[in-house]
Amino acid sequence: IEETGVSTGESSLAGTIPSGEFEGIQDESDDLELYLSRFSAFSEMIDQFFKKNKIKGSFNIHKLPYIERCSKHLTADGNARCIAEVCFEYWGQYFVILEVDTSDNLKPLSTKAFQLQSRDDWSERLKAIRFSLVKKSLRWPVVQCDALILKTWQINHPRTDSETQHLFSRQLPMSIFHSG
Repeated sequence: IEETGVSTGESSLAGTIPSGEFEGIQDESDDLELYLSRFSAFSEMIDQFFKKNKIKGSFNIHKLPYIERCSKHLTADGNARCIAEVCFEYWGQYFVILEVDTSDNLKPLSTKAFQLQSRDDWSERLKAIRFSLVKKSLRWPVVQCDALILKTWQINHPRTDSETQHLFSRQLPMSIFHSG
């Protein structure tokens, strides 16, 4: 039996020793539940909005993608930066609300809401938005009103103390969901 050594990092300089792989090191298991606490105020606001208006929808969290030479996919503490996606139907129209994890206070970023023509290509649009957020250093991409997106709104976060922010988290402006 021939014995082969492995290095703990990259292969050796001579290229004769293969790099070792630790079992599970590339594990992409669903750890998004760990990041849910970073959206607690946003989640509470959405829950209250749904209850008040008797709406059912979905609440999903997605990691922002790694892009070479960009660092905004991570928070200041080195954890994955995520985006919360809320999808629902209201008055026969499709809506999506996006909230990016800015818990590290690296940069303020408003909440983004979209009225959609249909949900058919939304997942592809969301991938493009996530990519662009990282590429543009946590700035919302300019999304043109095309066949998919009818309207967009930005809901600015208050720039005051945490008590005022908590009050804001309890109120979602209803006016953005009425056409007119």
